[in-house]
Amino acid sequence: MDNFGLLKSTKEVIDSGLVSKSTLYGGKMIVGSGSFAYRASARPVDESRTKFEFGAFGYGPEVERLAEEYVSHIQAWDRDYREGPGARIEVYSAAIPDADLPAGRVIDKRHARVVISWPNSLATFHRGRI
Repeated sequence: MDNFGLLKSTKEVIDSGLVSKSTLYGGKMIVGSGSFAYRASARPVDESRTKFEFGAFGYGPEVERLAEEYVSHIQAWDRDYREGPGARIEVYSAAIPDADLPAGRVIDKRHARVVISWPNSLATFHRGRI
C-alpha cells in the first residue's frame, strides 16, 4: 500500500487509552486525508481460541473510509495469500529498465531497484520511491 506506515506509541500513551497496545512496537497503519487507521491486536472469535480476527482503529475525518480500506486489505490477504508462498523480494541495479523487471511493486532506491511480489498472485506493476 502506498499509504502504509508504522504507528509507534509509548507505554504512557497506551495506558492512557488513547491507542491500543498493538502500537507499542510499531502498529501497522495507513494514512490519508488527515486521518489514519491502524491494525488492532488479534482477538479470538471462538471459545477454543483457534480462530482470530483483526480489526482497525482510526482517527480523523476520513476514519471510516480508511478503516474499511485497511480491513479490506486484511481480508484480501487472508483470502488470497495466507495459504500460498510468502513474498518474493528481489534487488536489481538502479540501471535496469522497467521492461526488464519482473511484475511486482518496484521501489526505486538510489543504487538499486527492489521488486516485491507474491508468487501465484495477480500482481500488477507499480512504481514508487521510498
